[in-house]
Amino acid sequence: MKIDTITILGANGSMGSQCAGIIAGFGNAKVYMIARDIDKSKDGINKASDSIKSDVIKKQLIPKTYEDIEKCVSESDWIFECASEDLEIKQKINSQVAKYKSKNSIVSTVSSGLSISNLSKSFDKNTNYFGTHFYNPPYKMLLCELISSPNCNQKIQKELFDYLKNDLHRQVVITNDTPGFAGNRIGFQILNESLQFAEKYKKQGGIALIDHLLSGFTGRSMPPIATIDLVGLDVHKAIVDNIFQLTKDSAHESFKLPKFVDYLISNNFLGNKNGQGFYKKEGGQKLVFNIDKKTYEPIPKFNIEFINQVKKLISEGEYKKAFEIILKTKTFESKIIQYFFARYISYSLSLVGVVVKTKEDIDKVMAYGFNWLPPCALIDLIGGKNEVIKLIKQNKLLVPNEISKHSLKDKFYTLQDELDFRSFLKAN
Repeated sequence: MKIDTITILGANGSMGSQCAGIIAGFGNAKVYMIARDIDKSKDGINKASDSIKSDVIKKQLIPKTYEDIEKCVSESDWIFECASEDLEIKQKINSQVAKYKSKNSIVSTVSSGLSISNLSKSFDKNTNYFGTHFYNPPYKMLLCELISSPNCNQKIQKELFDYLKNDLHRQVVITNDTPGFAGNRIGFQILNESLQFAEKYKKQGGIALIDHLLSGFTGRSMPPIATIDLVGLDVHKAIVDNIFQLTKDSAHESFKLPKFVDYLISNNFLGNKNGQGFYKKEGGQKLVFNIDKKTYEPIPKFNIEFINQVKKLISEGEYKKAFEIILKTKTFESKIIQYFFARYISYSLSLVGVVVKTKEDIDKVMAYGFNWLPPCALIDLIGGKNEVIKLIKQNKLLVPNEISKHSLKDKFYTLQDELDFRSFLKAN
């Protein structure tokens, strides 16, 4: 697939500008940067350059506005829409693109979970329309979920897959057109259930407790509730509300947003974007939201002995011994961690055959999209098939067929040479 000219719609936003940097830098393409006004477009060019730390690409990035959409789109091999995650906004843009695109150009959206089939209805049946779900920040998070609309040419899909992989250096996973696709459906399930647990244990430490229990030693680059602050509480709500409304699976109830999150959103406490969410800084000190009192207070210091032991063992490279301690300890804190291990494995592998083709797809999605320990690596750390089935049943969750059908002799995790599981486990 030869892609020389690209139009990015919504080029001044975080995702649009950073994707422009990758496309110009790695794809060596000419990129029309369309924004609402020329200053915003120029701002997008600066952001693109900053994102890959190179001024060289600026000569390939051409500032444009929506008044130039006919010229830009008609000349482009790829029209790349990065507008807000809003169906009506995207449909409005698509109706404009449909008027001017050439017969052979491809069109894609960076939607994080809207129906690709619905979005493709703005175009005729010969249009190759895709979801190209890049993860933020795309220069560091290499995943791209590729989702085809119903009438896409399979040859074009393969060519786009190869272009994303070989030219743009993405880790590409083909996913079905389901709410949240693979990454957000799994990731935001864990994120939202962590909020539910924070509410459930609000008297024992709430938000701070859950983030402490599910921090780096469990295989996450950032604690889950702190992650939502980074994403934005409003964005989190939009994603989980959409999945809750459009799916009916074994984890359905875990996508219900707790009421205290609506309280924060209604007060415009949206997370890092405006300096206050589940956490905030005040006078040089980091504070955490107390769910019960609806106030902010200093983050409590937890000194949980088995976690101290686990972190020490991880720092010494004794990963399996560390996980043995988590699984053998019988405190309420250890049971919370065990539950989230079971839920992560159970839910993610239940989507094999539904959203993606293989368990390796799931491992890539969570590693390259969320920077989380791949679930199959977690299975091996826990002790394999029998131990994991026991853990899942103890927590009254679904045992996926992908586990049941697996041989006892084989390791679950097959990507060790590409993705060393040890890099996901942090002792600090």
